[in-house]
Amino acid sequence: RHRVTKLLGRLFYAPTSNIAVQFHPCYREWIRRSTDIEPKIRMSMVKYLVSILSNKSGEKDLCREATTALVRMIKQDPSIDVRVRGVHDVCDLAHSQESNDSALSL
Repeated sequence: RHRVTKLLGRLFYAPTSNIAVQFHPCYREWIRRSTDIEPKIRMSMVKYLVSILSNKSGEKDLCREATTALVRMIKQDPSIDVRVRGVHDVCDLAHSQESNDSALSL
């Protein structure tokens, strides 16, 4: 399960790939791994969901679903490690986006 979750995550967030849009039902099913019983899988999901937000910002439906899953994980995941990783990665993404925006304005 973990290997498949990682493979699909890499395919879905790849900047040159449009697989998540073309196979949206598969993407939605993959998002459900964010509630997997195994913390290792949920930890990977945090990484890939944040990468989707970073690389696929133009795909509003994908980002909305990724955001919903991340918010649920940060608020409700049974593992404190997964919740902390979610907060940390989202903050890193927000900081990098802020840095990019301020560099563009110079």
